[in-house]
Amino acid sequence: MAKVSTNVSEKVYRITKWRGVNEAPEGEAALRMGEATVMRNFRVTAGGALKKRGGSRNVAGLMAGYNVSTKPEPETLLTEYGEPSASVPMQPRAGTDSVGVPAGSGETVQVSAETAGAHEGYFYTREDGKLFAFDGVEATPRQSLGIEHRRYAGERFSDGIVVWFCRCSSVLWDGSAWRCEGAEVVSGGNDGLRAGDYLVEDKDGGPAYIFRRRNRPPAIAEFEALYNGVGRLCRVQSIDLYEADIYAVPWWRFWFTVEHLGEARWDWRFLPAYSEPNGAPAAVRSLWSGFVSGREVLCAACNGHLWELFSENGVWSKTDCGALDTSGDVHMFGFGEKLYLLNGTQYKVWDGETLSEVVGYRPLVAVSCVPSGGGTELEQVNRLTGARRCRFSPDGSAKVFVLPEAGLASVDYVRDAATGEALDGWTADAGEGTVTFSSAPAEGVNSIEVGWTFPEDSSAEVRAMRFAELYNGVQDSRVFVYGDGTNRCFYTGLDTDGQARADYFPELNVAHIGDANTPLTALIRHYGRLLAFKLDSAWSLSYDTVTLADGRVIAGFYVTPVNRDVGCCAPGQAVLVENRPRTLDGRSVIEWKPTSSTGSINADQRNAQRVSQRVDATIRSFDLTRARAFYDKYAHEYYVIGENGTALVHGIDADAWYVYTGFPARCLINYRDELYFGTGDGWLRRFSEDYFSDEGEPIDALWESGAMAFGEDFRRKYSAMLWIGIRPEENGYLAVTAETDAKAQFAEYSAAVADAGAVPEMARLKLKAKKFTYYKLILRNSSADTTATVVSVDIRVRGTGYVR
Repeated sequence: MAKVSTNVSEKVYRITKWRGVNEAPEGEAALRMGEATVMRNFRVTAGGALKKRGGSRNVAGLMAGYNVSTKPEPETLLTEYGEPSASVPMQPRAGTDSVGVPAGSGETVQVSAETAGAHEGYFYTREDGKLFAFDGVEATPRQSLGIEHRRYAGERFSDGIVVWFCRCSSVLWDGSAWRCEGAEVVSGGNDGLRAGDYLVEDKDGGPAYIFRRRNRPPAIAEFEALYNGVGRLCRVQSIDLYEADIYAVPWWRFWFTVEHLGEARWDWRFLPAYSEPNGAPAAVRSLWSGFVSGREVLCAACNGHLWELFSENGVWSKTDCGALDTSGDVHMFGFGEKLYLLNGTQYKVWDGETLSEVVGYRPLVAVSCVPSGGGTELEQVNRLTGARRCRFSPDGSAKVFVLPEAGLASVDYVRDAATGEALDGWTADAGEGTVTFSSAPAEGVNSIEVGWTFPEDSSAEVRAMRFAELYNGVQDSRVFVYGDGTNRCFYTGLDTDGQARADYFPELNVAHIGDANTPLTALIRHYGRLLAFKLDSAWSLSYDTVTLADGRVIAGFYVTPVNRDVGCCAPGQAVLVENRPRTLDGRSVIEWKPTSSTGSINADQRNAQRVSQRVDATIRSFDLTRARAFYDKYAHEYYVIGENGTALVHGIDADAWYVYTGFPARCLINYRDELYFGTGDGWLRRFSEDYFSDEGEPIDALWESGAMAFGEDFRRKYSAMLWIGIRPEENGYLAVTAETDAKAQFAEYSAAVADAGAVPEMARLKLKAKKFTYYKLILRNSSADTTATVVSVDIRVRGTGYVR
């Protein structure tokens, strides 16, 4: 809090840095200058300014099909005055494109006010691309708005000061300026006004006039400066003039009656058109962007499908990649130039062309097998499939080859292991698990490969998982899947060629995290470790190797405890924020900070630090088990999104929390440096400061300071004015008021800026508050077409005595 002394009893208190919201349970009077007790839909910039949050616009619909509907309340998009002359292009029909954007169709016709009645229901596309249905032209003739009696008087000057008027024989408002015919400047003397003269009103609502010496009549342009932009006129009905000489000084006094007129106008009325799905709306379950088959893609899961989205020059489109169960959340991750999807019942893969179930890698379970049975175990059985294979070393005489398993579903192939060519002349007994050749194969070493399918597998256990994380020590070559409600996670292995795979879950590749009573809720890689969170604890997995009893060496992941009390209650919502993991637990946001020199999170209770104290009241209203967390790495903002359209946002640069309301995001994504989110009714929206509303809905932005005592809570005070520093920007507007312990409601003042610029503008507001101890400043912007960026506030305060 900075103070600028102006005199002995008066000081100016300044807010130059905005600190976000602080829902302090100890009371509003404990807050610092710049902290808010209530702050919604404002954010704090990296430089510490207070700014209305950006708005959002639908850019792509993710439902299968859309219809065009119109809102019931018409809007006036064009107003003509005097005589109508506009010609508006319209089309007879409307439809939508693949992403639900409505557009007109059919031959374009030019509609005038004269032909408007025959074209009601036609569609007009505004310059910004918005579609409207024509609702007709509403004509209002020139009409009387009331009679007024006014008095004007000259002043006592020796050279005769009189009142000058600009009278016209006819006047027409063309929408931007007055067009006057027969315009003539006359005095209020003997050659003055006559009944029937037209006068244009000035900005104060009365006939425009100018005081000037008799021999220097004003120019017509000077009157234009008085009434420019005013849309009314008046007509003289009668005049009563009195002239006298008082002490040899001319004195003019006159009364006249005017009739205020409203100019004739034509209002072009339109109904806003919008798209609605031709079925029940569905929530967007997931968004993902990355590279698939060498090209960058943006994908969304919604309405039972995986969609690929395209944007070119601001025009969006989509293609259907395939059917997908989207009744619940969907998790997507990239691996091996493919996109994989988990939803608790399905494990699917998209290669850029086809969406299909993950079949599962067929492991080579044994090599150097002899015809009579037996060999060397190599790869483990794959949980995803019952398909296996082995390689035999024929002795040149045996015709019957015994497979490592019996009771098979099928024997799928027999081929040359070196060339891959299929071999002929064999029969199989799936029940006995044997392959019989009509003639003994030639002697060789691992020269014959046999593939078969076992009737049972554990694929349901893998498909029950909902989330995935990539980890393998120093590289991301294994997929860890979790989220089936148990304390276990499965991880993938490498194939015989040493290639990492997302479709191979060896039977022994399972890690059990902590006790079996509580589920594993989140995994996140941090440096060379994999952090694992449960409902009430945190653990760490590290890579190592394990030597089996038969001498084989396989990958092993050792689980060590990190914290026994704090974990993550929101499944899959561990997020890395500025290289520090954050989780949701115990009605709090927990940040995990390393305490060791290596930077790893280890077994130290100091690792878990609560960072959401300032928004404790709001976060307690969330069901954190169903909340969504996201980090916008471009804006450096961390989001916790509830189910009721409320989001908590932490601006990392300014270390400020703020609350967004009316924020319908269910999942967010950074795509090409922009922030997008999916809604609960199947839309992809762009979130940007380019917009001042949420798809046309006003954003209610409110900031209320704490109860400021200005360092003297024992003293009564008086404040006559304050100064608001606002950044110049297009459509800038701010409403300002206050509340004190002595008065609950004050008049609301406004500060507006019109043009964008680099230097802030100061607005002085005479907001008087008397006999108060505590003072609350209230800032608001609730419109759909304005924004606000507040740089500073200066409040002038004077002490008036002690509190009694």
